[in-house]
Amino acid sequence: MIALALASFLAVAQATVAGSPLPIPPDAVVIRNSGSTNTRGYTVVVSPGGNARVLQDGTDTQKTLSPTQTQALFDDVHAMMPLAALPRRPCMRSASFGSSTTVAYDNAVTPDLSCAGDPPSAKLRQTIASIVHELGITTLPQRLRL
Repeated sequence: MIALALASFLAVAQATVAGSPLPIPPDAVVIRNSGSTNTRGYTVVVSPGGNARVLQDGTDTQKTLSPTQTQALFDDVHAMMPLAALPRRPCMRSASFGSSTTVAYDNAVTPDLSCAGDPPSAKLRQTIASIVHELGITTLPQRLRL
C-alpha cells in the first residue's frame, strides 16, 4: 500500500506542464495538496538552496523561498525520517471539501498531514502553511479569489 501511494504521489509530482515533465531534483522536498471539488490543489518542489517550483492549475512558476523557511522545511522533514515508517491514521473528511497534503522526500511519502495529530506532523503542517503563504499560493477557486 505504501509503495502504491508513493508511486501515485511521484506520478502526480512528475506532472506534465506545457509538454515537459516537472523536474524533481533527488535532494528536493515535494509538497502536494490534492485540492478538492471546491479548492485548487498545488505541488511545490523545494530544493535545499530555496529554489521552489510551484505547479498549480497547469502553470509552472519558479520562485525563491526564504532561507528561514527552507531550513525549517528540511529540518522538519529530517526530524520525521524515515517517512515510510510514519503511522497512517484513518481520516474523516467531506467528499467534496476534503483535501490531503503530503510530503515526499528521499523516495518516501508522508501520510496525509491534515490527519496526523503527532507534534512533528503538526510542526511540519505549520511550516507548510507558512511556505504556502510566503509563495502566494491560494487554494480558493478562481472565481472566489480576492
